[in-house]
Parts: sequence; C-alpha cells; structure tokens
Amino acid sequence: MITTFFIDRNLGKNTFPRILADAGLHVVKHDDRFAQDTPDEKWIKDVASRGWIGITGDDLLKRPSGRELIRTYDARIVIVTAGNIKTEQRAQNFVNSWHLLERRLLAAKPPIVFKIHRPSPPELIDQGKSGRIMDFTHRLYDEIPVSSKARA
Repeated sequence: MITTFFIDRNLGKNTFPRILADAGLHVVKHDDRFAQDTPDEKWIKDVASRGWIGITGDDLLKRPSGRELIRTYDARIVIVTAGNIKTEQRAQNFVNSWHLLERRLLAAKPPIVFKIHRPSPPELIDQGKSGRIMDFTHRLYDEIPVSSKARA
C-alpha cells in the first residue's frame, strides 16, 4: 500500500513537498487540490476520507476547533514543529524521522496526532539525525486550551 502525504499550505508550495518527494514519499500538495484560502475543515475531511496522512506546521491541537476536526473525521495528522529552522530543515527532519514514525502512525487507529520536533542542535538534521517523535493523540480530548495563545 502506498502512503500518501497531504502537505498543508502552511508548509509551502514547493520546497517541503519536493524534499519529501525526492526521498521517495508520495506527496499531494494543498494547492493541487484546494484553493489557497480553503478552511482546514475541508482538507482534513478530504484527507481523512482518503486514508491519507496530513502534514501541517499548524498546531491544530491549540484550538478546540482543530481538535474537534481531527476527532470528527478520524484524521491522521503529523505536526512538524518549526523550532527556529528553515523549511528545508523541517522537511529533512520529517524524512529523517519517518522510519521512527511509520509503523506507529500506520498501525494506530485514527484519530491520531504526532508531532515531530527537531533534534538539538539543529545542525544534526543535516547529518541525518532523527527528530523527537511524540504522540499527542491524548490531547485531542482536552477541554481546556493547550496554551495561553489558544485563550487569546
């Protein structure tokens, strides 16, 4: 079975998707399927219904509406944190970390959310070091804001 990765618009149109595709991953870019201003609900519903994995830089867990969308549509989401690194490094961090995430992500019953954090120091990305993978699925059921930003 081929795993398809849907790349959210906030990770860019070209660099992030190209690096994943160059690594042999099957990628669908946000703008190849949707208008730039398409709300998260529409792409999350579509991606989940196809069994794809949504990759985003948006921490959907910080918003109650984001958590609700993931739960409602039984989505599989990977949040690639920025960690003060360039898009190229974010993408390479995903590629470096995929082997750690693959079995867990594909075996788990949706809804599921994982975050990939960069290794420290970030220069380790260029040396092929994997990032830190964290399962945040339990946060889908939080009733309180995940951060002070969510309260604003």
